[in-house]
Amino acid sequence: MSAATGGAFLLLVLAAGVFLTRRLLDVRGVTLLMFGSLVGIVAATWAVYLLASVLAWAHAPAPLARAQVGVCALLVGSLVLWLRDTPALASALRDSPARIGAALLCLAIGAALMVKTFRSDASQQLLLISTKVYSDFASHVPMIRSFSLGENVPAEYPLFAGPPIRYHFLFYAFAGLAERAGLPIDWAVNLPSLLGFAALLIAIVDLADTLYPDGRRWVGPLAIMLFLTASSLSAFTEFEWPKELTLASVYRETLGRTSFLNSGPYADWDGTITGLFWNLNVFTNQRHFAFGIALGLMLFTVFLRTDRDHQLSDADAVRRLARAGVLLGLLPLFHGVAFAAFLLVSALLWPWCVRKRAAAAFVLIPALVAVPQWLSRSMGTAGTAVWHPGYGLAGRITLGAFLLFWTQNLGLKFLSIPVLIGWLRGQARHVFLAALALFVLPNLIRFGPDAWTNHKWFTIWLVFVDVALAACLVRMCARPWPVRIGVVVLTVGLSATGWLDLPPIFNDKAGGTRDWQVDPIARFLVEHAAPREPIATSYHVYHPASLTGRPILLGWPYFVSGAGYPVREREAVVRELFETGDPDRRCALVRRFGARYLVAGRTEQTALPYRPNWAQLDRTLDRAASDERYIVYDASRACGIPLPGGGAPSSAAGEDFR
Repeated sequence: MSAATGGAFLLLVLAAGVFLTRRLLDVRGVTLLMFGSLVGIVAATWAVYLLASVLAWAHAPAPLARAQVGVCALLVGSLVLWLRDTPALASALRDSPARIGAALLCLAIGAALMVKTFRSDASQQLLLISTKVYSDFASHVPMIRSFSLGENVPAEYPLFAGPPIRYHFLFYAFAGLAERAGLPIDWAVNLPSLLGFAALLIAIVDLADTLYPDGRRWVGPLAIMLFLTASSLSAFTEFEWPKELTLASVYRETLGRTSFLNSGPYADWDGTITGLFWNLNVFTNQRHFAFGIALGLMLFTVFLRTDRDHQLSDADAVRRLARAGVLLGLLPLFHGVAFAAFLLVSALLWPWCVRKRAAAAFVLIPALVAVPQWLSRSMGTAGTAVWHPGYGLAGRITLGAFLLFWTQNLGLKFLSIPVLIGWLRGQARHVFLAALALFVLPNLIRFGPDAWTNHKWFTIWLVFVDVALAACLVRMCARPWPVRIGVVVLTVGLSATGWLDLPPIFNDKAGGTRDWQVDPIARFLVEHAAPREPIATSYHVYHPASLTGRPILLGWPYFVSGAGYPVREREAVVRELFETGDPDRRCALVRRFGARYLVAGRTEQTALPYRPNWAQLDRTLDRAASDERYIVYDASRACGIPLPGGGAPSSAAGEDFR
């Protein structure tokens, strides 16, 4: 596949989404373009995955590849319908120059963030990953490659071979499909990432226009600015002016910054501030997060507008929101928290809705569509809600500590909450009160293996706060000039931390990681291991096997435990696989998991995680490949494992890539 083929696949998907969205929902202009792009990605990914699941159930070879070809053929066959709809579609896409310019600016912001933090060097086959996203991409790349180089259907977590996946994986599945179609991996990830982020900014403007039409000219842009800039007190408590005020020193501490004002809970466990969760670093790391919020927020705005559309009949309102509900119901496996958050807010708004039947359809239909998705995943501890009051203050929570904690974390935004509740009126007030559940609930319940994973709920809640606060500030600007000066000062106080936390993202350095084409061990596994064949490895962050998309018995434990899998039990098994002196026991474990390849690190003789029994491994297994870092052992001959396709076992000499 070539990049041109991959580009054609992407354009086909996006065009299909715009066409479908125009038929299903009443959105126009740049909203239709952005919203339709996300709908196209969601619909195409679901279509490929469901068709591949059927083919896998029927034991068809290469189900994912066949399903992708089938869906592409269906989309190409639909081109005739699209061409007939061209005049109406062109009319629906017309928008004001200001809106078009705003959309282009949003796309530029998204591109700057995403491309800066993850790139690839095709000439040297390197993945260039910024240090601030380096850890998370060690989880994303195996997920993507399990769909581009592998056949991950039905889906399992590539860093924990065996059980059904517990993670919302479809965004990375689409990136994998785009890479499989021919796009380089950085384009395959960055394009849907920047589309999702830009769509989120447009969705914020649309929500502002819906709730505050009297101030629509400025509320949306100001809300975007507040969203892009964190408001914690770090700018006032952590920032230090240089002792000697020179141009160079001021630049170094402002535009030249390379570190965040507060690095967050994983480096600062004093419980005072969660740092990195409130800046844009969360979106450059978790690429599916902005995508999920954008789609949920756009559908939520359709819900609000339909409820107050007096020109629409009740029957038409029910049909429109039923269609929107189906789309919302497709969101859980793209981002589960985004789905749950907007479903919860919509349900809490129901008593205030004018069209209660239509509102009920928007709540009940996505809930029904989501149920089989949740049942198909072995949720385990990842899906367990635990009573955990206080978020980061659990175990030492008092009213004073709680108020101080959130004032430090959210600054003036948190202090503005009572003011906004008193000031807002009508639908805007109802929405704001319903959205407060997104702050209250994660302060009471832990929805993951640690409390800090709840930050996603607060991030979505802050979108509603930003929009309401922007409307309040715009209204205050209509007052006399002393009040306007106060608005300027207040805005600076709200955004100072965020502005200071932007340069570290853009000043970040990228580290190069060899991609599978030039990594000898990874290339050997791609060429010799079947797409769904488990591999036994050590758990280095960027292990060569993780670049191949092959399922690994146990990958980096932090990611595995975060997804809710039993790390300790699997770690004990893999340790025995490498360290046991009993060849029969090793073969029993190899046959149990179907892992004929064991990749042992040469440096692990004296270091964790495992200390391979080299004498036993060399005496009983075949060396299949090796380089200066790793040795790949093939257990198929020693343990009597039939090879995929009936081929012969690897030779005892193996391939030495040193």
